[in-house]
Amino acid sequence: MPASPILTPQGATRPLEARSFKPMVSTLLLGVGVALLIATLIDFGILWIVQHQSNSQWEFAALSTTFDNFSLLLIGLAAVAAGLHLGNAGSLLNQRVLTVIAFLLGLCAALGALLLVTDFFDVRNKVDGVTRDAFYTTMAKSVTLAVIYTITLFVTGIRGLRSR
Repeated sequence: MPASPILTPQGATRPLEARSFKPMVSTLLLGVGVALLIATLIDFGILWIVQHQSNSQWEFAALSTTFDNFSLLLIGLAAVAAGLHLGNAGSLLNQRVLTVIAFLLGLCAALGALLLVTDFFDVRNKVDGVTRDAFYTTMAKSVTLAVIYTITLFVTGIRGLRSR
C-alpha cells in the first residue's frame, strides 16, 4: 500500500518520502560543510601560525601545502551553500555572505600566487640538482592551482553578486 500523501501549506499533495529526505540531506550538507571549513581553517592556522618560520623555503612549502588543501575549503563552502539552499535558508543575505567569502578566497589565492612566484625566484638558486626537478614540478602545480582557484572564485563572486 503506497504512503498516503500529505498536504503542503499551498494545498498541494506531496509523498511522505519527499518531505523527510530533504531536511536530512540539508542537515548533513551543513554539518559536513561546517566540519570541513573548521578543520581546514585549523590546519591552515597550525601551518601559518604555529609552524611559521621566517624564510622563503618554508614560505614556499607552506604556500604549496595551502594550495594542495585549498580544495577542502572550497568543498566545505559549497556544502554549506548547498545545505542552506536545500534547507530553504538560502536567503539573499546568506547568498551575499557566501559570495563575498568566495571572492575573498579568490583574492587570497591571487595574492598567494604572487607570493609563490616571488619565493620561487629566491629559492630556485638554493635548490641542488637532485631536487631541482621536484621543485619545478611543485612550482608549476601550485601556480596552476592558484590560477584555477583565483579565476573560479572571482567568476563565482562576480556572478553571485550580480544575481537576484
